Amino acid sequence: PASATINQGTVNLSMTTNMQPSLPRTKVNLQISHVELGPILKAFWNSDRLSGKMTLKTQFEGLGVKQEQFFSSLNGSGELHMTQGDIKGIDLAHWINKGLAFIHKQQNQSAAENQKETRFTELKANFQIHQGTINNHNLVLQGPAFRVTGEGTINLPKQILNYTLLGNFNNFSAFQIPIKLSGPINKPKASLDVIKLGEMYLQKTIKKTIGERLEDVIKKKIPIIPDL
Repeated sequence: PASATINQGTVNLSMTTNMQPSLPRTKVNLQISHVELGPILKAFWNSDRLSGKMTLKTQFEGLGVKQEQFFSSLNGSGELHMTQGDIKGIDLAHWINKGLAFIHKQQNQSAAENQKETRFTELKANFQIHQGTINNHNLVLQGPAFRVTGEGTINLPKQILNYTLLGNFNNFSAFQIPIKLSGPINKPKASLDVIKLGEMYLQKTIKKTIGERLEDVIKKKIPIIPDL
């Protein structure tokens, strides 16, 4: 086991490798507590896509010594928690705004500027790893004025993610705006799930029509079922 203090936090790592099989099997137990992630990504991968104070607990094992072979065989589990962070390249509040504008037919709101950045106060998720693919069903991302939940997968060998998100503003919970997040891990793209959004708009229209009909019935005493 090894431990270190990094970026105001601690890292504990234990790793064992069994060289007896035809393919070496490596088991890893990793615990990261309150480490600032941004400087690490910048130093090792020259990326500023994600920042924040991270706590990560994970156990996994894989076969082989080559990176692709090892990643493709990974199995394990873990839990992630981050606070006071930033995701660059994606503005989730912008997409929530666009979805609400679509439902309410408010074109001026849909033109709101895309800041291409999402600041969050908390991000948390539990995950399972099966044959190199991370599966997550309980993502929660809390922003200053919005909340996003979701589920999806991250293919480690291919470095591709695919997530389905639902977002809404803290003071407006009538609709959960469906957002797709997919593409390369280092540069995913967000878009509205137009099929689900269309279903939501149709439901809203039907409810409005039924409400107006009931109001007419009450005010004008129009019979719901005509006389036969």
